[in-house]
Amino acid sequence: QDHITNGNRKSLDDAIRILDLWEQNARVPNGLFYVIYDCILEGRHDAVVDTCNLGWGALQAMTAWETAQSLGIDKPAWRDMGLKCCDFFVDAFERMGTFGKTWRLREGTCIDDSGTVGAFMLMPMTKAYRLTGDPKYLRVATDALAMYVRRDLDNMACNAGALDTNCVDCETSYALLEAANRLYEITGERRFLDIAV
Repeated sequence: QDHITNGNRKSLDDAIRILDLWEQNARVPNGLFYVIYDCILEGRHDAVVDTCNLGWGALQAMTAWETAQSLGIDKPAWRDMGLKCCDFFVDAFERMGTFGKTWRLREGTCIDDSGTVGAFMLMPMTKAYRLTGDPKYLRVATDALAMYVRRDLDNMACNAGALDTNCVDCETSYALLEAANRLYEITGERRFLDIAV
């Protein structure tokens, strides 16, 4: 953004270097990625990752690709990082009916499937749909939002943004609000606007 706004080339170079390093070093074959870079530096291969940071990471990887494209820079690996993470969670949702809360990184196994924190995968699902037009992302985003609304929002129990406690959590509610707005923009269906309200 500093480069776009102020023409600072060093900021652009730093951003590209950071994103390239993250993409090259943080990804694992199943589509997940390290959300804390210290684990990579420390050689910790038994990392546990949370769906909140995976959701933000997938969304920002795809957004970074879009921004780079607008600058004439092609970084398809950034886009692929976000899409592969979404693909992992498409499969997870179809198996489990939730995006889960925490995962063993390399094994791709869910440790905790409770809470609303999985809703952070909704935003990258809508981004993946907009980038690819693949209906699986829209279908899973729609079905997952309905599940999180029915199970959590309708019961005023949006929780588990904090990984050490199951408390009511306003940050996690944001994922539902943003996803509902995005789905309303994509589909024009009033039900998504009602969820946001």
